[in-house]
Amino acid sequence: MSTTLYWRPDYKDKNELDDTLKYIFAKRFWGQDGSLTSSKVRVNENDIDYLQGLVDAGRKSAKELIEVIRKHGTILVWLE
Repeated sequence: MSTTLYWRPDYKDKNELDDTLKYIFAKRFWGQDGSLTSSKVRVNENDIDYLQGLVDAGRKSAKELIEVIRKHGTILVWLE
């Protein structure tokens, strides 16, 4: 079974992110390898430094999350 990492503001449709970021988030937020579904986790301005570190390490999709956090304040991320 394959899973995908998604994000969305609390009131919008979901948006898919790349698999590399999925594995990083799965370990950080749910303590797993990304192959299982998960509960939703709120990500906000407090996580921007962590996400910027991922951007600096070459994870370009983390930049998308930084931009939407700055726009919406808090977003949800989950595996489905």
